[in-house]
Amino acid sequence: MHVRIGRQRRPFRTVTFEAAHNRVELIEQRWLPHRFAIVATRDDRATAAAIRDMTVRGAGAIGATAAYGLAQVVRAFRGSDRRAFAKH
Repeated sequence: MHVRIGRQRRPFRTVTFEAAHNRVELIEQRWLPHRFAIVATRDDRATAAAIRDMTVRGAGAIGATAAYGLAQVVRAFRGSDRRAFAKH
């Protein structure tokens, strides 16, 4: 998606994963087209809330957000036991 900010057009992805900080960044779609903002979710619960609250919309964007939420869970887990991971 290309967004015009002032006189410049900049490309933005609807959903991205910031691996260094284990966060999902997405365009706040409830405010479009009147306002443009990027929302960052710090953990899987916040990412799930973004889907539930319709911060992100559209099947592809929801699917990518859910996959990134799962990546957040995997990256946050500390351990090697499969049962502990399943519980996590």
